[in-house]
Amino acid sequence: MTIIMNTSKNRIAANLKAFVAGLGSIILAATFAVPMRSAPSNAEAAAPSFDLVSVKRSGSLMDGQPVRPDRYDQRDGRFTCNESLVLIVQEAFRVKTGEFSAPEWMITEKYEIQALAGRGVSYDTVRLMLQTMLAQRLGFKYHWEDKPRDIYALVSGKHKLRLVAAAPPAHDNAAVSAAQKPRGVGTGVFEGTATMDDFAAFLSNAMDRKVVNMTGDATHYAFNIDWRKDLQAIDPPEKAGDVPDLREARHEVYLRSVAGLGLRLEPRKAPMKYLVVDHANTQPTPN
Repeated sequence: MTIIMNTSKNRIAANLKAFVAGLGSIILAATFAVPMRSAPSNAEAAAPSFDLVSVKRSGSLMDGQPVRPDRYDQRDGRFTCNESLVLIVQEAFRVKTGEFSAPEWMITEKYEIQALAGRGVSYDTVRLMLQTMLAQRLGFKYHWEDKPRDIYALVSGKHKLRLVAAAPPAHDNAAVSAAQKPRGVGTGVFEGTATMDDFAAFLSNAMDRKVVNMTGDATHYAFNIDWRKDLQAIDPPEKAGDVPDLREARHEVYLRSVAGLGLRLEPRKAPMKYLVVDHANTQPTPN
């Protein structure tokens, strides 16, 4: 998600209003006071944490500064990002729009994080480290609720699985692999070594509802899927936005492709976890 706010104040306000509406279920909150640093609890002490971390407020989207599209970087045992707090929370807890609620100010306030995670640390562990950092440095508090939602269950299809098993990828490399952070949303490409959970997470960003892996399969597979030609055929550049029921047509592309792999997306209703942010401080504790 990339937000560029470099227009007039009225235009900025309009963009912000539209963005807030798109997030949905946002809790309006007052500005929070900054508490004094407190000793971590036993649970916090046991949770994965960065070896060293610097956190500082880096501005606001209302300042008119563009947000970099490559928001997160993990390489050589380091993790860096400069993003709005709401997107950092989404990354840390692996939730998307509609799966959480948060104070409105978290949408615009940006924070720069530079941390040492250690070589060989997986991206899933980095997410847990981000959660620990949020609690220790920003007084972040939250709880989970169960809410019934329409989902797609990723299940085995009628035909044999057409994927080749692969060795798990090395975690500490120059670019985060698909197995650690599925990429290509909006490009129609999913490639690299990944699990069914990763594939479901990718499809969740492409579909109109969350996709949950219910195959019971934890194997790593070599994925190499390119939907760009099929997507462009239903939405050519010269007629962008003019195709009726474009969303449904795009979903049909993904449904056919998943079926071609020997899998199936089955519509279901299921209770899903919903993240509620109860509190966060606008200013981090000193570095």
